[in-house]
Amino acid sequence: PEFGEDRFTFYSAKTGFVRASCLPELSVSLIQAMQSGAFWLDICGPSPLELKVFGEVFKMHPLTLEDIQLDDVREKCDVFEDYFIVCLKAFEAESSTAAKLDYNRPVNLYVLCAGKTCVVSIHHQPLLFSQTIAKRIRLLSARTGLTTDWITYGIMDDVIDSFSPAIYELECEVDGIDDACMQPGVAKLPFADSPDSMSASGEHGYGLMFHRITASRKSLNQLTRLVTAKNEAVRNVLKRCTTRLSEDALVYLRDLQGHVHTMEQSLE
Repeated sequence: PEFGEDRFTFYSAKTGFVRASCLPELSVSLIQAMQSGAFWLDICGPSPLELKVFGEVFKMHPLTLEDIQLDDVREKCDVFEDYFIVCLKAFEAESSTAAKLDYNRPVNLYVLCAGKTCVVSIHHQPLLFSQTIAKRIRLLSARTGLTTDWITYGIMDDVIDSFSPAIYELECEVDGIDDACMQPGVAKLPFADSPDSMSASGEHGYGLMFHRITASRKSLNQLTRLVTAKNEAVRNVLKRCTTRLSEDALVYLRDLQGHVHTMEQSLE
């Protein structure tokens, strides 16, 4: 398979984690699982044939299948008769340095919640979040048992929390730029044509500083777009899925919305 050996991840309170490289190797009957309690199925890089099969099993609307196949939609929440689906842009940090221009790359994630039985997450690029989401789900469901409400919230919470380290690193980079500009003698440094060039005294010239500022600005714009869209997505879930989620889950989602507001303020 294109994305390695574990394109399919299944989790339920009864089976724990079950992973497989293709659907026939998944040692779980989805039909039986839908009749025996809540579960989570994560699918990475589905083929057109696999999408067709899942569309039939989970009764997906043709518009949902089209969105997943195109893999180019805005963050939103759509509600249908048998399920609701949340489209999010997840985050994969490729570098620990916020000053690099391509340090974050969004990955489209589709979270389908079908009643009280199953949550299916689909993405076309790898996302290394299954372990952390399972831990969140176990902690959240300790009181009430495993439900689709907590699975859906756990996925959304993990996606949004993944932005926190990048925002913190960006804040540190901006503070570093401020501190560097306040150092004595910086105003006398010569302009450098290359970001890697240095002044005769061994100190970095203006070129590197401008490069850091430009990179931080680009990172800020990327993060602001992604975080602002999360606010709208969570708000749509709260508005359109009130009757489909438990009151406890709605309380946690409102708290998650507050978390997004805090991130927006930090970025501002």
